[in-house]
Amino acid sequence: MATYNPEAEQAVLGALLSAPESLDSIAHTLKSEMFHDPVHAEIYRVISSRYRNGHLADFVAVARQMEDHEGLKGIGGRDYIINLAGFAASSVALPEYASLLRDMASKRHLLEVIETAKNQIIGGEVDADAIAGTIEASLINREASGRKPLMSFHAAVNEAADDAVQAHQRDGVAGATTGIYDLDRMTGGLFPGDLVIIGGRPSMGKTAVALSIAMGQARAGGGVAIASMEMTAASLAARAISEATARKGDGVAYSDVRKGMATDAQVERYIKSALDIANLPIQIIPPHIRDIGALYSAAKRAKTIFDGRGIGLKCLVVDYLQLIRSSKQSRLDQISEISMALKGLAMQLEVPVIALSQLSRALESREEKRPIMSDLRESGQIEQDADAIIFCYRDEYYISREKPDGMNLEAQADWQARMSAAEGRLELIVAKQRMGEIGTIEVGFDPAHNLIWNRVKPWQEAAE
Repeated sequence: MATYNPEAEQAVLGALLSAPESLDSIAHTLKSEMFHDPVHAEIYRVISSRYRNGHLADFVAVARQMEDHEGLKGIGGRDYIINLAGFAASSVALPEYASLLRDMASKRHLLEVIETAKNQIIGGEVDADAIAGTIEASLINREASGRKPLMSFHAAVNEAADDAVQAHQRDGVAGATTGIYDLDRMTGGLFPGDLVIIGGRPSMGKTAVALSIAMGQARAGGGVAIASMEMTAASLAARAISEATARKGDGVAYSDVRKGMATDAQVERYIKSALDIANLPIQIIPPHIRDIGALYSAAKRAKTIFDGRGIGLKCLVVDYLQLIRSSKQSRLDQISEISMALKGLAMQLEVPVIALSQLSRALESREEKRPIMSDLRESGQIEQDADAIIFCYRDEYYISREKPDGMNLEAQADWQARMSAAEGRLELIVAKQRMGEIGTIEVGFDPAHNLIWNRVKPWQEAAE
């Protein structure tokens, strides 16, 4: 079986070195990792980087930049690059050669997946659903990386026009609502096929925001699947019940219930709210499902359940991205694979996938604690795959840890003023949007009741 063609790789590289501008015709489908030979892959990366940055990317320039590359030295160094001119494909044939390399890379990847599945079957430690899911995830990733079905421009125009009409009719929100008014106004809502990353350090409100969005979708009648890898289904449900009590204006903290500190009246309100939300269309994917393949299978089962009820799956929440397991060796490759898999799942199921992500601990050493894009842990692939990235930030959390010595009354008063100003405030920093503006919105946040609210609290909105 042909899975490697060195002459085809040389033909592509020779063509690009002869006419770097021809990269425009293949760059969207041919990636450096699709080259089998690592030296060829590096030559392609150098050509691409130099061309994108407006630098010369011909034989001489690339040879000069790579003169210290050990792999290149082993096959002839500068002379090897110069000699690629003799293998150059014509500009007409270049896309066909690129397609050949992409196809062979896919075959090599499929062989790896099959070999991994074979070893898992022989080992007997992985169940059949997880193995099948891994294979399916691989196929979906391959489709999402470049081989997409054709869509006529007429169909695309109609879809865009429909979005515009919906946005006009729904006060600027074309997608599914997040339930947070200002966030909807900035993002236009949640759209099928989108990967939305909610990032933040611990205690910043990531889970609360994601659960608030999920509950809003379910209350609107849409099916929601939540992959909760950090807490049990019962713990997640406890937060949802507590939020439901707070929405009625007399909240019962889930921690009080759990520790047995709630009064009889509070327990009664808690149970009543539990009954009120028990039938919401939410399926919880249990914590032990952490492999990409198993997650695919579980999400598809949830979709089948909701399709059977006639409501469909409208949203998938994954809490959180770094807890998903991957077959890759390095952590960088693992996170990259997981990120691409989640984007592929969003497109395959045609639902928004909301994935929570931890941020780098290095953020804590900065004076300015508000997150920035580089704080996403371990991989720039997350930034590349995400359609939207939203960071959660609470000044209150950090100010509370700066309480001065009790003997300094002036410092105490200043600290108390800062605490009062920050109390109950959560910043949602929209750091990336493919189709919209970036910026920061402020919402109310009550951690004890897992409650997020807009400019006024839900019970105030109801009263009005």
